[in-house]
Amino acid sequence: MLPNSQSPLKGHHGPGKRVKRQSDVGKLKAIRQELSEVSFGELQKLQEKIGSKKYHEALFGKQKEKSQEASKPFKRANKNRPREQSSKKQVTRYRNVVEVKKQMARDPRFDDLSGDFREETFDKNYEFLSDIKEREKQELEKSMKQTKDPQKQLKIQRYLYKMEQQERAKNKKDTAKELEKKYMKKEKDLVKQGKKPFFLKKSDKKKLELAEKFKALKSSGKVDNYLAKRRKKNAQKDRKKMPSLVHDES
Repeated sequence: MLPNSQSPLKGHHGPGKRVKRQSDVGKLKAIRQELSEVSFGELQKLQEKIGSKKYHEALFGKQKEKSQEASKPFKRANKNRPREQSSKKQVTRYRNVVEVKKQMARDPRFDDLSGDFREETFDKNYEFLSDIKEREKQELEKSMKQTKDPQKQLKIQRYLYKMEQQERAKNKKDTAKELEKKYMKKEKDLVKQGKKPFFLKKSDKKKLELAEKFKALKSSGKVDNYLAKRRKKNAQKDRKKMPSLVHDES
């Protein structure tokens, strides 16, 4: 029975392996001694011939393989214990300690839960805004008459002009809708009688609007004034398109 110090279980190698290691070291020394006498150019040629890996092995010997301890995953000794972490790995500054349910933002304009948008219903529900705007307009007109500050007057005037433009655009839109509704009703009756359905194009809608506008102007007796304004406007456009001709005439 061998004593504990000489037991092979303790990792001691036999004399054969020790002799082999010594012979390898001796060979390396001999190779290095031979290479030290060779010129640099010949060494470079040798490296190109046998390859860098073998060349370095001949000079420095085989490198020891890295221990697999670093890549060894940390495991738990017991499943109920927390997982062991490496002390070399930096801990993140911000950690999700308590799991909080993420709140999802919901835009009612694009969400199906809010229902479909119907413009007629919307206009009917918010019809009271027209009355509020009308009252606001009257108050602004009153304050513009009372104030003597020219800057304030100009500011109110601009705001009133903006309101008038919005009102004019709304009236125009409402008229176009009303005309389209009348046409669609008439078209439905004709389809019931056997006519093929016809859907209005943008150009057709514009023609209907112009015809309705002309009727309104004719009934109020403002057709001549309107046509005169249109002629004047068109003449100004033509004049802008031909600047060289105007310059020559002057």
